[in-house]
Amino acid sequence: MGCFGIYVHIPFCVKKCRYCDFNSGVYGHDLHDRYFDSLINEISDFGDSHSICADTVYIGGGTPSSVPVSYIGQVIDALRSSIEVTDDAEISIEVNPGTMNRKKAEDYRSLGINRVSIGLQSADDSVLKSLGRIHTVKDFDETFDALRESGFGNINTDLIYAVPGQTMESLSKTLDHVAKLGPEHISAYSLIIEPGTPLYDDVDKGIVKPVDEDTDRLMSDMCLQMLRANGYGRYEISNLSKKGFECRHNLKYWRRDPYVGFGAGAHSMYGDCRYANVRDVNKYVLCDCNSESEKIYLSEDECAREQLMLGLRLSEGIDTVEFEDMYGIDLFEDHPVIVDMVKGGLIEVKGSRIALTDRGMDIMNSVLIELGV
Repeated sequence: MGCFGIYVHIPFCVKKCRYCDFNSGVYGHDLHDRYFDSLINEISDFGDSHSICADTVYIGGGTPSSVPVSYIGQVIDALRSSIEVTDDAEISIEVNPGTMNRKKAEDYRSLGINRVSIGLQSADDSVLKSLGRIHTVKDFDETFDALRESGFGNINTDLIYAVPGQTMESLSKTLDHVAKLGPEHISAYSLIIEPGTPLYDDVDKGIVKPVDEDTDRLMSDMCLQMLRANGYGRYEISNLSKKGFECRHNLKYWRRDPYVGFGAGAHSMYGDCRYANVRDVNKYVLCDCNSESEKIYLSEDECAREQLMLGLRLSEGIDTVEFEDMYGIDLFEDHPVIVDMVKGGLIEVKGSRIALTDRGMDIMNSVLIELGV
């Protein structure tokens, strides 16, 4: 088993966005010390009982940049003290405009952080307002410049499309704005209106009209074509990058490489077992959560199905020979519909690998249903 990926969850936000159903929220500052004490204890306890190396670290949330840098420094110190973090590790942190400045960017660099993911979502202030974001496009530009001036050469920008009220023109301007800045990586996601969010309630009451499926598809196509024209290659269904800047940490999830999560609600996976920490932030702190609250053992068939589902998200697809060696399953024999999908232009064969075409990725859910995944 190779090096692990490490995920650290910081649940704190300045404000909860209207579409967000992540394990995050607005908490009193008095909780910060106690949360980070529990987090560091969890990391230390794991290091005492496990001997692993890690070549990726991802600090996500929530909004990690909303807390003082000193907390992030404590986390990184704890990781380096408890786990063998390789010298060439990719160390990422999520930040939001409105919570960043030049000093903070420089401090992150001094901690060894070498990759930053900025939550822009849109370069249209009216769309940002409708999403409940705390920042403006100007804030994003200033954050991007501060990171570049501080020496960051690996920046991701998150975008959301198919936002109610968003136009094709608005999306085009966003893509053009970001492409001109030239981040190394861009994540572009179709908005999913999740139950339990204010945006869902507005849609349910008829106050807001969701984007229809055809427009969603057109927006997806626009993202792909405009970003490819600006030098970005699609390596995962919603992620594009310049050559050599694919997110190494997220690739671990899609390739089913082992990873460990620390913090409230964080998940881990190694071997045939998945772990999950208690999700509630206050409970996590109260129980000083240094042990997994949930374990799920996957059967070999479940692992194979998951490998197929995740692998097809990637443009590189799945190596059918490796898959058969690992699970004893001949994909063409076990899923004869693959041949029909190849003929129909949904799947392409590249040597021993199979991968979804752009058209196949457009209707990935239908493809997976046909495959019985």
